Amino acid sequence: MRQLCRQVSGQEHTSRLTPGQADRLIDALRGEVAGYGRPGTEALEPRRPWGRRGPGPRKDQPITPRQQAVLASLFDQAGMGPKARQTFTQRQCRVPWPQTQHHADALFEALTEMILRHVNVAEVYRRTRALIDCPGLDAWEENFVEDLVRQFRELEAVGRDLRLALTTHKLKKLTEAEVHVTEGRQR
Repeated sequence: MRQLCRQVSGQEHTSRLTPGQADRLIDALRGEVAGYGRPGTEALEPRRPWGRRGPGPRKDQPITPRQQAVLASLFDQAGMGPKARQTFTQRQCRVPWPQTQHHADALFEALTEMILRHVNVAEVYRRTRALIDCPGLDAWEENFVEDLVRQFRELEAVGRDLRLALTTHKLKKLTEAEVHVTEGRQR
């Protein structure tokens, strides 16, 4: 919704929309929702979770190896070395390294926010295009990559800022897909 709000009004806050901008945002959201019912999407395999979910809340679940790999990639993207990673984790989670899925969630959010503020969007676009038709992606990741490339292309075609296609969630999901491909190559 925030991305569409930016496209309609140039800012993310729905509380600041004029009535006309709000109407355009509602129309854009309806169009977005209508796109979810495309033929063939019902045949997609369900999204694989990070790992087996045990009993209890995420704060009690240990961090998975894939989450650790995604965090390592995000720390690299943020330009943090080992000491900075430990300091950052201590500040965010009150522990020297992430131990639970709850810790991972806190780090994902903070790191992607930091990266997004200074990201080279052209590089993210290149990384995304590099994943098109890449063996090792699951069906969800393939659709995600194709959709993100489509969003970049549409913005590029009309001369809009490519940053409008990026959110913290998309940056994290792109990193997950890259880690998934890397894991597949190492096997």
